[in-house]
Amino acid sequence: MRFPIRLLVFAVVTGLMLAGGVVPYRPGLGSGGESRRLFVGALEAFWWLGAAWLAVGFLRAFVVLERQPRESKLIQDLLAALIYLAAAFAIVAEVFDLPVRGLLATSG
Repeated sequence: MRFPIRLLVFAVVTGLMLAGGVVPYRPGLGSGGESRRLFVGALEAFWWLGAAWLAVGFLRAFVVLERQPRESKLIQDLLAALIYLAAAFAIVAEVFDLPVRGLLATSG
């Protein structure tokens, strides 16, 4: 029951952002004053974290290994960490418009 609620909240937030002219998956903070750019950047970062939250909710709701609850929980937690890490890289690349190639190369 939690996943449909997460999906609905994410869809409403995405619709409101697009209606307001904020496209969260487009690089750059946009134009306007400093306070507007800061607000839009915070909204876009919130959107990326919401997308990760939705993906983790999908993972927890539908990815289950039968008869192995410990292994299933470990795999879910590792995949959730990977999803949040990808969201952090997306925030750096898309919201702040910074290159992440060097960061990815050095983290490997």
